[in-house]
Amino acid sequence: PRKCTRLGKRFTRVQWSRDSFTIDGLSGSLLDPSTPAGSKTLSKIAIDASLALSGTKNTPSPMPPRSKVPEKNMVEANELINKIRTDKWPKI
Repeated sequence: PRKCTRLGKRFTRVQWSRDSFTIDGLSGSLLDPSTPAGSKTLSKIAIDASLALSGTKNTPSPMPPRSKVPEKNMVEANELINKIRTDKWPKI
């Protein structure tokens, strides 16, 4: 199966109202422009992008269905690609 990137998981597996929460009182960084002046702690967000067990009510399936191009379209695309003349293309 294809691996889902961490960024992709945030878009395909997270319902923000259900799967995110804030944690207050954490240490911050002076490099963070959102840190209020004189502040020693700040809040951060946590995201639970893990998948629930299969069959859990109101949750996505563990793996979305995989898209597949119909065979006749693949044949047609390959025929078109094979007609492209590359003999006049610059050589690298």
